[in-house]
Amino acid sequence: MDSAARSKRQANHVANSSFSDLHKKVRTRRILMNGERDYQSMFFQWRSYTIEQIHARKKQAQLVKFKVFSRPVKCWYQRTQPINLSSA
Repeated sequence: MDSAARSKRQANHVANSSFSDLHKKVRTRRILMNGERDYQSMFFQWRSYTIEQIHARKKQAQLVKFKVFSRPVKCWYQRTQPINLSSA
């Protein structure tokens, strides 16, 4: 492989990895330390929701102890207790 193609591939890799890190940072800022949600950073992801819908979903999330998804889903449900693998 010639050096031009290699450098181009490395540049692509750097660009992709930095984007995914940025994405992760946005995703993880969603829940603050005290369990409150960071609405400011969420605004971009949840722009389509009305305030009433947000509050309804927040209330719903408090009722659900934990919900496990087989694939990553944009969701409001927060796990309140860690899953005990020994009992499961």
